Amino acid sequence: MKSVVISRFGSIENIRILESEKPKPGIGEVLVEVHYSSLNPIDFKIRDGELGFYVGRKFPMGLGFDFCGRVVGVGERVFRFKVGDRVWGISSKKNGGAFAEYICESEDHLVECPQGHEIKDLGATALTGLTAYQALIVQSKIKKDQRVLINGASGGVGHFAVQISKAVGAQVTGTCSPKNFEFVRSLGADNVVDYKDLQSLKNKKWDCVFDCHSSLPVKEIVGSIEKNGNFVSLLPNADVIWGSLRYWFSGPTVRFLILKKNLKD
Repeated sequence: MKSVVISRFGSIENIRILESEKPKPGIGEVLVEVHYSSLNPIDFKIRDGELGFYVGRKFPMGLGFDFCGRVVGVGERVFRFKVGDRVWGISSKKNGGAFAEYICESEDHLVECPQGHEIKDLGATALTGLTAYQALIVQSKIKKDQRVLINGASGGVGHFAVQISKAVGAQVTGTCSPKNFEFVRSLGADNVVDYKDLQSLKNKKWDCVFDCHSSLPVKEIVGSIEKNGNFVSLLPNADVIWGSLRYWFSGPTVRFLILKKNLKD
């Protein structure tokens, strides 16, 4: 089979097409013929080496997390799926591996494709949608009428975050570049602000701040968050780690998201 890999960390020149044997499903695993996958920021962060501390340095290294396709093989003790089923999910490997013609995955990390939905859309939904859901619903537990700020509201995770927040009934402010204002409004955002206008964000009060770009200065924005509120960053950085320690016992909860790939969510 063909798969997209990197030969080492660095630029796009290190991307290769690798020919290898089709994987065989183990106990509890399903072999999926990948029809669609999607590119996420985490993929180029892995390629660049920014997450080398997490994914390790074993090359060639596969990439890609989101995928959807058709079940073409099942291992022993697989009870939820059969050959021919359409499924979607997220690769459980630290580096991914969904940029391939086939992928083996535990049945516990797969969901049957719902009827009436374009399979190509599902191939770009799992990672970003689950990330937004866990940040807002699982970790921050946002509620109706709470004031939620989404930094990076027009991006992959951000545009899901706006819709999830509105579905709960929250008052949503999204930041993005001016060219994307109308798009973010079309998602349901109550207010849209230029992402460069930090001062206007500091002048308001928030119950939850979800930083999808991991670019907001914690020290400057945390004073605008309610004492029992939440600041969630998509990625860890020194500023967020400082904030999580500084406000451990008092003030809003400051954390970065650790995505949990579970079937329930």
